[in-house]
Amino acid sequence: MKSRRGFTLIELLVVIAIIAILAAILFPVFAQARAKARQTQCLSNIKNMALAALMYIQDYDDMCVPAQWWDPFNPWPVLVRPYNKNWQIHWCPSLGNPNVTGWDEPTIGLISHYGINAWGASEYFTGSTWPIRQYTSQNRPAERCWFMDTLYWNNADGKAYAWGYFRFENQYMAADAQSFWDPRHQEGVNVAYLDGHAGYVKKAAVTRRGDYWYKPEFWGNVWSATD
Repeated sequence: MKSRRGFTLIELLVVIAIIAILAAILFPVFAQARAKARQTQCLSNIKNMALAALMYIQDYDDMCVPAQWWDPFNPWPVLVRPYNKNWQIHWCPSLGNPNVTGWDEPTIGLISHYGINAWGASEYFTGSTWPIRQYTSQNRPAERCWFMDTLYWNNADGKAYAWGYFRFENQYMAADAQSFWDPRHQEGVNVAYLDGHAGYVKKAAVTRRGDYWYKPEFWGNVWSATD
């Protein structure tokens, strides 16, 4: 009766090496696929914010969504909440959901993972006042950013937090002079535009360090009621 021959040590080592090589090839692919899925969900979130903001504008006689009301204080996520009724869309899956149990809505609104283009899509500066923009008066709405991935930087602590900040100032962002940038999706950000569509933008494509008037068609002009 013939005995069965088992695997030799060399054969086992070859099999283990092949498995290790396949794992080294496939694991990064799986990680990239998961990251892409999170980016896609994030893009859906920001698109839904733009749609909610458009409904707000219809109800408020063409007035753009303010970055915040001061009296009483309500940031923009609270203002558009009646139109999306879901805090989940304000939290990027790449950052995770914060624990907001017991928090009031104005505070929850401050930890959106997305910011609004305060000076380019909400208000403008006359030299003495900050009027709210009229939506239908805005030029090139398909090119101007409205909402964008952002991160909150606390100057007192000197560190960034894994939650967002509800507004950003366009001219400072263009010059890469504001700490709210968070290119968390492969060196880029998801952006919702003033016409309601959404897309992906590389940070390097819309910033130039020190140039506060870079890409005005994307950022808008703080001094203009229409641009």
